[in-house]
Order: sequence, then structure tokens, then C-alpha cells
Amino acid sequence: MKTFFALALVGAASATTEVESAFMGYITQYGKSYGTVAEYTHRLEQFARNHKTILEHNATESSYELGYNTMSDWTQEEYKSRLTNKTMPEEDKVYVQHDTNAVANSVDWR
Repeated sequence: MKTFFALALVGAASATTEVESAFMGYITQYGKSYGTVAEYTHRLEQFARNHKTILEHNATESSYELGYNTMSDWTQEEYKSRLTNKTMPEEDKVYVQHDTNAVANSVDWR
């Protein structure tokens, strides 16, 4: 039983080392920097979550592969808030009626 726990501990340590190594490569490749140790730790945790997802997906027989990009250390909330479509408030919308009779029958695209 002691051997099992020792092997589990070694496995966990090597997994952490692999993630941290990948994270250091990621930081270098994308020119990332973090102002505090707390932010570094937070970004490492987000990267580790995404790293696991990438490895699990790429181990399957999928028709595509996942990889890293500049957002690999973002939280799901950051991703959604920055990259999802936000609808325009109704009061900011402008509706315009175009006269379809004023459209030319042909256009010379040269």
C-alpha cells in the first residue's frame, strides 16, 4: 500500500512538472507576464484546466486537434465576456428604409 501512495505521489509530481513546463513554454511563446504571484498561480490553474482538456481531446480519434493560443490562461468567464456577441440595446438601434426602386438595374464592377 505504501508503494501505491509513493507511485501516486511521483505521478502527481511529474504531472505538475509537465503542466508547469508547458506553462513556461506558453508564457515565453505568447509573451505573457503576470504582476503578482497570486495572478501567476491563478493563470497556471486556468492553463492546467485547458491543458488537460487539450490532451484529453487530442488523445481521441477526432477529425481536428486542439492547441494553445493567447487565451489558454483565461477563465471561462473572461472568454465569454470578451468574445461573445453582445446585443445592442433597443434604444441604440437605428432602422432605415431603403427605396428599392432607386437601385440600378446593373453595375459596372470594373
